[in-house]
Amino acid sequence: MDACCNSIKNDQLVANHENSWSTMRTFFSKFAKSTLALASGVLGFGCASEVPKETNSEIGQRVHVAAANMQDAVVVDCQLPGQLIALGGRRQYLTPGKLTRLSAIDCRSRGGEYVVGDLASGTLSLSRWLPLAEQGDVEAQYYVARIYANAMSGVPLDYAKAAEWYQRAADKDYAPAMQELGYLYESGLGVPQDQLRGLDLQRKASGLGDRLDYEFKITAAKDEYEQKTKELGAQLETSNAELEVLRNEQAQLRDQLSQSRGRLARAETAVVLAQLQAAEAGA
Repeated sequence: MDACCNSIKNDQLVANHENSWSTMRTFFSKFAKSTLALASGVLGFGCASEVPKETNSEIGQRVHVAAANMQDAVVVDCQLPGQLIALGGRRQYLTPGKLTRLSAIDCRSRGGEYVVGDLASGTLSLSRWLPLAEQGDVEAQYYVARIYANAMSGVPLDYAKAAEWYQRAADKDYAPAMQELGYLYESGLGVPQDQLRGLDLQRKASGLGDRLDYEFKITAAKDEYEQKTKELGAQLETSNAELEVLRNEQAQLRDQLSQSRGRLARAETAVVLAQLQAAEAGA
């Protein structure tokens, strides 16, 4: 009988599903209660004892813990506290803290502050990262580009601005920015489409070396050679056609010349005969 009841408890604990928001916690709590009622109604006849009343409370607590754990795992903009600096023996001051991306639980454990944003628009905050990006922080420049590329933080989608910020970070050899910028060039989003440049950026980001670049240069040179060969072939065909026309015209001129010579020879013969006849008549 104890084994049967334990089986019911295990079935009821299936409702321990993870989620990060309070609305989902409410949903799972209701789901757990429904599962409890269904399991009790279907399997209750096989057990002599009733399910303890504490089961519902236990399930609710487990759902709450699971949801809290998921919320802890969300990556957020974490404003870490600065360093407490002692100046002399009497004065102390706090330096500005660093803004970074951490999980919520890591941020809290390090004494940081954060705002969990709307997951539908991402957890990146333009108001936090833009000032740092303008100061030249390469990681901040990358995050600003992501905000524009994915329409986060209530910012309209703008691939051109995303490409601009990705380029700033890529100029400093920041691999994630080079990877994303390469995708924009491949797709022609916010920049003129250039698949060779896009692939080259992704090659640099992944550290593949220059081999891929050389192979594409060889391929490009081969394609250019084939294109020029086709163009020269077309020009040669045109020249051959023009030459054939000239040859036909030359043959026609030769025929006309031959006919003219024949007429001239006949005319000369007629003149000679006329002169002979005239001489015989005078004699």
